[in-house]
Amino acid sequence: MGSGPVAALSLAFLCKHFTVEAVVTKSKPPHHSAAAPVEDIAKSRKRPIQFANSKQELDDLLT
Repeated sequence: MGSGPVAALSLAFLCKHFTVEAVVTKSKPPHHSAAAPVEDIAKSRKRPIQFANSKQELDDLLT
């Protein structure tokens, strides 16, 4: 989905209509001072957040 504002709106919609067990997104780049919008939505809904910055990290999370 991504981690920007559009993805955050999509996640908010999904949380409203479905049980979201966890959110997987990329880590915040070092040059960004604030969390990504998706991370903010996940935290506000008390959903676990996992970070994967590469295909290998994503594969490791899902296996």
